[in-house]
Amino acid sequence: MPASPCRSSRCRSCGSISSPTRRPRSRWASIRRRRTSWPAHPGGCGDRIVDRAMWARILVIGAVMGLVSLAVLDLLLPEGLLPSSLAPGGTTDLRTARTAAFTTLVLAQLFNALNSRSDLRSAFVGIFDNRWLWGAIGIGVIAQIAVVHLQILQAAFATSSLSAAQWAVCAGAASLVLWIEEAVKAVRRAVRRSAR
Repeated sequence: MPASPCRSSRCRSCGSISSPTRRPRSRWASIRRRRTSWPAHPGGCGDRIVDRAMWARILVIGAVMGLVSLAVLDLLLPEGLLPSSLAPGGTTDLRTARTAAFTTLVLAQLFNALNSRSDLRSAFVGIFDNRWLWGAIGIGVIAQIAVVHLQILQAAFATSSLSAAQWAVCAGAASLVLWIEEAVKAVRRAVRRSAR
């Protein structure tokens, strides 16, 4: 009997097919086929991609992003809840305050990209190992600067220019996402070490 042309393999626990039945066309699939030590299902068969812990993390980080963005908006408004003496250069108009809140939200997303590299390991471990990630963050920052400072994009996105002090406030507030997640990761690592 001739050998089957099918290159698929089955999961030992559930029997699902874990690789395509025809020759893979992408380089990634070829590499994966050569490395037999990789499991067909990274988390185990039947595990969810987004589990309860990840949903909790998404909700907490989303709440932090929303709160810091609203805090920056309020800080730069003339009659906000936060004292205007904290605002760099005093309070501003609504358009500038909205631009600062939008910038804070974008920068928070970029800081969160650093967090998302690992659930337990600090974002500062091997921080410069992934050049693609830094390229993407750089493109995101350049795009945000363009949206805030180029006149044609200001008209399209209803933004206004921010001062250096306002950029610093936005970056500092957005970085809270990184620091809060670092604290959570430190607690997770301590709990995991104590459980051993």
